[in-house]
Amino acid sequence: MMSQTGNSHYLSIEERTYIVTLHNELFSYSQIIEKFKSKYKKKIYNSTINGICSKEKAMGSVEDLPKSGRPPIYNERETRNIVRASLKDRSASIRDISENPEINPKEASYGTVRNVLLSHRVVSRVLPKRMADLTSKHIAERKRFADEHLNWDAFDWELVIFSDEADLFPTKCGKEYIRLREGENLVDVVPVKDVAQKPITVKVWGTISSNGVGTLVRYNNTMNSLKYRDTLNEYLFQDYPMLLNSRMEEEDSPDQLPSFIFMQDKSSSHTAKIIRRWGDENEVNLMKWPSNSPDLNIIENVWAYVQDRLYDVREQLNSPEDTWQKALEIWTNIPLSYIQDLYNDLPLRMKELKNMKGGPIPH
Repeated sequence: MMSQTGNSHYLSIEERTYIVTLHNELFSYSQIIEKFKSKYKKKIYNSTINGICSKEKAMGSVEDLPKSGRPPIYNERETRNIVRASLKDRSASIRDISENPEINPKEASYGTVRNVLLSHRVVSRVLPKRMADLTSKHIAERKRFADEHLNWDAFDWELVIFSDEADLFPTKCGKEYIRLREGENLVDVVPVKDVAQKPITVKVWGTISSNGVGTLVRYNNTMNSLKYRDTLNEYLFQDYPMLLNSRMEEEDSPDQLPSFIFMQDKSSSHTAKIIRRWGDENEVNLMKWPSNSPDLNIIENVWAYVQDRLYDVREQLNSPEDTWQKALEIWTNIPLSYIQDLYNDLPLRMKELKNMKGGPIPH
C-alpha cells in the first residue's frame, strides 16, 4: 500500500538522502517526486523536497535536531496500544480515536493522536468507491494483467490505441471541499437554486494515441453492438490504419517490431459476438483488458479533463448542442504533452496495481 504522507519528519534518513542526491544531480522537482514514488511507494510534495534540501544546505545534514519542550504524553508502549486499537477498527476516524477514552485515556489532542499514528506509518486513505464493485474474479484478472505488463515501458504502451465512450457534461471531477465554521450548515453557505439544473449531456466515443486524440464521435441513445461496429468501421481505420491486419503482422513475423494494439473495455457492446467477428475479419490486434478497470484506462483521465473544462464554462452552455460544440473544441485542443504524460504514467500504474494486489489504484 502506498503511503500518502509527504511530511519530511516521517521520512527515513535514507529517503531524505535520496531526495538530496537527486536534487544535487539537477533533477526537477517533478522528476524527484516520480522517482521517489517509484522507489519508495510514497507520495511527496514540492514543499517536502524544498524543506529537506534547504535544511541539508543550511545544516549539512538531513537528520532531525533534538527537540525541546515537553516530553511526549504517551510512552512507546502506550503508543503501540493506540496503533493496535486504530487497526482493529480501520473505518474509525482519527477524531473517533482521539475521543475514545479507552484508546486515548490521557485525552491527547487530535493532532497528537494523528502524529502518533503517522510516526508508526499508519495513514488514512480514502476508500475508493470502486472497491465494492470488485469481485474476486476481477481482482484475479487485474493481478494477471499487472504481471503480464509489469515489464512494459513507455515505448511499449505507445503502441496501444485507447478507446471508450463517455457521457460528457459540465462537472467538477475529483473531490470538492468546503470549509465551515462550527455551527454552520452547508445550505447556509452554498447557493441553492430555485430550480434544479438538468445536466446538458452529450454521448461520445473517442480514441487517443501517443500522438494525440482521434476523432470525437457523437451518438444518441445507447451504444449497442451494431452502432459500435459501424463507428469502428467508419472512424477507427481512418484514424489508425495501422490497426488493420495488426494481429496478422504480429503472428507472421516474430522477429519484426511489435504491432499496434487496440484497447477497448469489456462493456457488453464491445464483447458482443458481432464485434468479435469484426475483430477476426479485420485481424485487429486486441488487448485483453481486465474487467471493471477504469482506473487503468488513461482515456478516463482525458474525459475528466474535458468535463473539468466544460464545468469552467458551464454558464455558457444552454443546450446539448452548446455542450457538444464546446466539448469538441476542448477535445481538439488537448495538449499533446498531457496525453504523453498519461502514457508515461502507465508503467507506474502497473507497478501500483501489482503492489495493490489487483485492488484499485489512485488514478
